[in-house]
Amino acid sequence: MVLARPDVQGLFLLNSTSRLIWSALRLGVTVESLARQFTAEFDIPHSQAVRDIAATIDSWREDLLSTAPPTQSSVPYLPSTFSPCFVGNYRLGAKQFRLEVNDQDFADEIAPRLAHLHSDTASPGIHFQVLRVGGQLKLLTDGVLFGEELEANAARAVLLQEISRVAQPGAEWLAILHAGACGAGTDCVIMPAETNVGKTTLTAALMHSGLRFLSDDSAAIDRRTLQVAVMPFALMLREGSWPVLASRFPELAAVPILERSGYNVRFLAPPTNNQLPAVPKCLLFIEFRPDAVTTLNPLTPFESLLRLQKTGFWVAHDRVSIASFLSWIQSIPSYRATYSDLSEATALVRGLLNGSSN
Repeated sequence: MVLARPDVQGLFLLNSTSRLIWSALRLGVTVESLARQFTAEFDIPHSQAVRDIAATIDSWREDLLSTAPPTQSSVPYLPSTFSPCFVGNYRLGAKQFRLEVNDQDFADEIAPRLAHLHSDTASPGIHFQVLRVGGQLKLLTDGVLFGEELEANAARAVLLQEISRVAQPGAEWLAILHAGACGAGTDCVIMPAETNVGKTTLTAALMHSGLRFLSDDSAAIDRRTLQVAVMPFALMLREGSWPVLASRFPELAAVPILERSGYNVRFLAPPTNNQLPAVPKCLLFIEFRPDAVTTLNPLTPFESLLRLQKTGFWVAHDRVSIASFLSWIQSIPSYRATYSDLSEATALVRGLLNGSSN
């Protein structure tokens, strides 16, 4: 069972036992009666059944059943004067845009990811501004606020998603996964993953192998087509991945070394000559483990949702959108893969694109 609260962003996932408790509470069944049912059905002591049910309900009181504080509506304060420390002109597809930033930390975060999209055209086209106001980074398109974040890396992800959206006429996101995506022709594989488990390294290797690069950090699903949009922004490669990618990208050695969150990193620009979206053939949850044998195991839709909660995702928070997203999750094959050999992982992804899960 999947539940959502109108006033809380995100989904609540209930396994079969929790679903039974939830349904019983909705019908007015007492904890005592439900505990007797648990005792008979699961062959556990009555006292344990009471404790387990009470513990589940108590955990729900912290989130699912909590009383949300009243929403305070406020008009964001924007200064009458704006003095950017960074200005850049770029082109993505047919769209020209200008970015102005007044926060140096954010400028350092975003500039390397957009450098290969630099345009000599001075015309502003679409006008993005990022301002640090009252401790928050406020993101605007042509003067209209579309996002607020505390941290530079979170604001960077939101900005890149919005740049990609406005670059594609009519695009509206149903969901955005923290994932890479590569494909061949009109198909792709989406690779959700937690931070620092090899997602970007594998994405770069797939790109080198001849697969089409769609995204590295955010896989955006279009509401109408359920296709994955192209987000051709530079890949951030940590120092540990440089040796394994050196033979594939010898030019990486000449790329400047930067520091991000305590890591030495280099940025690798992807090709930008193909902006067509792609149809996802499957979800592939990946994890690099030293000395691991390359394995591929299928996942149920519920297991996929649990893993997406760990890797991170966003879905438009209304009943129709959530239902569409859940229907999509149920319709698409999903797998878990571990690997230590980059060439074997590349072959695995290519096999999935070719229709093989062996």
